[in-house]
Amino acid sequence: SPIELQIPLITFSTMYGMDTESFWQIMILTEEGEDTYRIASEASNLLERRHQCSGEDIYQVENFSDYMTTVDKVIGIVTTLVSFVAAISLLVGGIGVMNIMLVSVTERTKEIGLKKAIGARKKTILGQFLTEASVLTSIGGIIGVITGIGLSKVVGKVTGSPTAISVPSIVIAV
Repeated sequence: SPIELQIPLITFSTMYGMDTESFWQIMILTEEGEDTYRIASEASNLLERRHQCSGEDIYQVENFSDYMTTVDKVIGIVTTLVSFVAAISLLVGGIGVMNIMLVSVTERTKEIGLKKAIGARKKTILGQFLTEASVLTSIGGIIGVITGIGLSKVVGKVTGSPTAISVPSIVIAV
């Protein structure tokens, strides 16, 4: 638990050579779950009463939870934008795979005709092409995940700040 020390303001100013009239900031720490808005309002009201300046808005109260709410909103917006860009990328990638497979089918019409001639059913031929598409996209997904994780680590090393890798996001993207 933290150590708490309470000394008179005059003693503090004498020990550290500070002018007692020059304080411009007071920080109040509360226990978790306390009503910080009520405590901040009471502290501001107390200062206004003590200095006979009620209603003059001399004291400004800032609440850390307000900052956290703003940061959460910004992170939510950025996450939404990144998700939107990722969704567009996945859509474009899917269209690209469809085009590749269409070209693959049109280039292999002789092979398809030969398979039909020896008795292959439409379902079997379709299964082959779907399997090829699945294998190709899975390999591409694995390469993309490895590249993304590697780039994330490089960015973390260069900037000196840790990067977060979300396994559920990776699974959904793949």
